Amino acid sequence: ALEAATQCAATINAELAKADGASASPFIDDEALAKAFETLESLPMDVDTLATSGVGKAINKMRKSTAATLAAYVERAKVLLGRWKALAAGR
Repeated sequence: ALEAATQCAATINAELAKADGASASPFIDDEALAKAFETLESLPMDVDTLATSGVGKAINKMRKSTAATLAAYVERAKVLLGRWKALAAGR
């Protein structure tokens, strides 16, 4: 789970850099982002994996994105964060 979460974090951070960076591009890798979110939505997550992989930070950055090309992913990020916050609260 840790390796998969770490890879997802890297993918999300790379696509955020493309969409939100100084040279913002409308061309993001939808396929890679969709796969990363599908993986995270189905991955059994625990607090240690969230902290170690950095995926929580990546998803939080996605939640804050204002890039129009990422709008669908912003909503998915909000759902994941809600689930993960409940997980952390129940720790």
